[in-house]
Amino acid sequence: MPRPAPRPATGSSACSRNRSARPRWTSRSGPTCATRCGRRSCARSRPPTRTSASGRGSSTWRPRSRRPRRQPCEQHLCRADRRRDALRARRAAPVVVGEDPEVPAAGRVRPALRGRPRCGRAGVVGGDPVSRLAGKVAVVTGGASGLGLATVLRFCAEGARVVAVDLNAESGKAMLSGAAAAGVGDAVRFVAADVADEDDVAAAVGTAVAEFGRLDVMFNNAGVGGAFGPVTDIEVEDWDYTFAVLVRGVFLGTKHAARVMIDQGAGGSIINTASVAGLSGGAGPQAYSSAKAAVINLSRSTAVELAEHRVRVNAICPGVILTPLLHQGREQQMRELLPTVQPWPDHGRPEHIAGAALFLASADSEFVTGQAISVDGGLTAVGPDLGNRLQTRPGDAGLVGVNRGQTGVRSQIRRRVGDPGPR
Repeated sequence: MPRPAPRPATGSSACSRNRSARPRWTSRSGPTCATRCGRRSCARSRPPTRTSASGRGSSTWRPRSRRPRRQPCEQHLCRADRRRDALRARRAAPVVVGEDPEVPAAGRVRPALRGRPRCGRAGVVGGDPVSRLAGKVAVVTGGASGLGLATVLRFCAEGARVVAVDLNAESGKAMLSGAAAAGVGDAVRFVAADVADEDDVAAAVGTAVAEFGRLDVMFNNAGVGGAFGPVTDIEVEDWDYTFAVLVRGVFLGTKHAARVMIDQGAGGSIINTASVAGLSGGAGPQAYSSAKAAVINLSRSTAVELAEHRVRVNAICPGVILTPLLHQGREQQMRELLPTVQPWPDHGRPEHIAGAALFLASADSEFVTGQAISVDGGLTAVGPDLGNRLQTRPGDAGLVGVNRGQTGVRSQIRRRVGDPGPR
């Protein structure tokens, strides 16, 4: 039976796409738009049919050649065009991660629109460098040495602008020189401040807002070793000094950072440096362990309070990390001892803590708050006994005093009254 001549769709409800010279096949019940717009003569119809030889019913006929792609009706054509153009624009134009319109071109990234990212070096998605903190502004206390210095450089490398806060001005100058050598000098500011002083902390937070226009991340990292020795011999002033730096400093940083973040209305991330010493006894001096336990619970309490403002609060609990605060001039000896106190065969480095801080500062952790994350090479999995294994119990050597860390202020060490000397 010869194929019937094509019959174009007609009628007052026919959309403009069907008025072209191209013939259209009609279905048994009349063509209907595939987008269910209700226009029976829309070209988005079911496959065309023809009447059978018996004249009863119909059968579907498909041409052997590829059918021309159906076109939407006038109304849905506009929607399809808008979706297509928007998708093309997203693929062609890079976007800025963050809300600051003054982010340089180096901080722009092209997001992966579909599929999994291609394999490559760290920080690369689809072959393009990814700046996880582009457009963000951070304040890092204790940022001139150790964990803080590594975090300042990592944040800057990820596109953030950072205000580093430290009591030691000489270390601050060295930090600025190192940042300039790394090519991120323009993104760093230094403020000499005491984190136990509220006016200093408020001024440091104000510097971030004045210099960079906002505050997105607060890393309360400044710390000291604090009071040590037998509890019967620790001076009250040394105990209070330890809590002033380790606990009051975190409280003040959280207080003033949260004020700015709430006023901005865009949320933020507050990160506090705690310690595995705050999770159990035996991993540090009494004052230090108690203060770090307070930091952990302060982080949880403020996380609950600030959640409604989309301000996340978390703590990092470092294990034994090779820093000046730990080795106290015995770097090589400590480097050899550290792998023996934990399951992981390598000693902890400041860069490991900087990586954890980067995760908590970035959008990757947007659903993480009120957590104390241990970065310790599996140390807490086996249980710490660091004073014995690292031979760093001052009381065993008959010593008592206060360790002021890298603040530039001299530590005080004295021998216990009546102690004959090292045992």
